[in-house]
Amino acid sequence: MSTSSGIDGGIEGLRNGLIEVSSVIVGQVEQAVDAWETRNTELARTVIAGDDDVDARCASLERMSFDLVLLQAPKAHDLRLIHSGLIISVALERVGDLAVAIARRVEALEPSTPVPEVDALIKRMEPRDRKS
Repeated sequence: MSTSSGIDGGIEGLRNGLIEVSSVIVGQVEQAVDAWETRNTELARTVIAGDDDVDARCASLERMSFDLVLLQAPKAHDLRLIHSGLIISVALERVGDLAVAIARRVEALEPSTPVPEVDALIKRMEPRDRKS
């Protein structure tokens, strides 16, 4: 039988992992948008190259969630937290994939080709920027 410190430590590890991968993914999105705005293909390649790390981190968080459920026999409150962590890790991985999609579009663009629809969308997103 597991101890409560085992489940508490596991949930804390899950929480910390989510915070860490969130930070990495926010950086990827910022770099992808910067690459788009400046048509910087090298920066776009950096985002694309970082995707494997994000995927591995998210897969690790998913495994951690499943291990907590299977090995620690969590109570209802803990199960809700673990379930939320699993949903969040999947969503974060998708956001990372979207950053890569932006970066791949940068690679496909002619350096001076404007794309007004995307540029307008990015402008609308600026007020929602976490730095604001």
